[in-house]
Amino acid sequence: MYNLNRKGIVFGILFFVVIAWTAPASAQVSHEGDGAAMVADLVVVRPLSLAATAIGCVAFVASLPFTVWSAERLSKAGHYLVKEPGSYTFVRPIGEFD
Repeated sequence: MYNLNRKGIVFGILFFVVIAWTAPASAQVSHEGDGAAMVADLVVVRPLSLAATAIGCVAFVASLPFTVWSAERLSKAGHYLVKEPGSYTFVRPIGEFD
């Protein structure tokens, strides 16, 4: 039971870090797509990109022992593994795939 609670806390912290990291970009003006693209985005693409964000967070944490020694490598790892999938999941307007 203890491991489950600990894992939940770690996942929650990582989730809020991703949200806080991508929050300033959410103030952008959104553009609406057509209905079919919105449904496909909501049903297929968003869940897959959420999974990619979660996997990227795990990979980022796993890469910390190797990247923490260099600010440039740490920044690149955070950008490519967490920020890009996170912004694609949470910031991108629904139905827009650009």
